[in-house]
Amino acid sequence: MKENIFIQVSNDEKEIGFLKTEAKKLWKSAGNKVKDIKSLDFYIKPHENKCYYSINKDFNGSINLF
Repeated sequence: MKENIFIQVSNDEKEIGFLKTEAKKLWKSAGNKVKDIKSLDFYIKPHENKCYYSINKDFNGSINLF
């Protein structure tokens, strides 16, 4: 079964999988390896147009939703 989860704000829509992809890219660009990710948490705040993330509880940042 294929699953899709979307974020909708006003007239914009995005598939939620892009958040995981973006967080992993940022992790790798900081010199880390994807295999070293033990946890990945997301905090979506549509009213701020942001998704905050935490990798392994100590690598944090944000991604613009739209």
